[in-house]
Amino acid sequence: MRKNIYLVLSVFMVFGLILTACGGTTATPTETTAPTEPVAEKVTLKIYLLDYTPDTIEWLKSEINPAFEAAHPGETVEITEGTWSGWETTFSGFFAAGEGPDIINLGSEMNTLYGESLADMDPYLGGGCL
Repeated sequence: MRKNIYLVLSVFMVFGLILTACGGTTATPTETTAPTEPVAEKVTLKIYLLDYTPDTIEWLKSEINPAFEAAHPGETVEITEGTWSGWETTFSGFFAAGEGPDIINLGSEMNTLYGESLADMDPYLGGGCL
């Protein structure tokens, strides 16, 4: 009989330790125990476009950007328009400062000038070019 009592007490003790270890903290009456939603960091995606037509810029701003922002809550798109006139100075400034936009429309011939400063996009494009 004594063995059974020790066995029952041991089981209750182990069970109590497991519950205590897994239980976490308890809330006081003034605290809340409801789970909180993670706070998404707001992100602005900066895009620098060169000599796009006014119609294309309007289309991007009125249709494409809102669709992207709706599909990615907390993210916004900011388009800056530039021209091919003086692009070397503008781009050199971006890369020298390390503070350029997230996306720049460059010509492929500019890869030799700025290739080392550009992010490798292969991992984001499904392993290859489109």
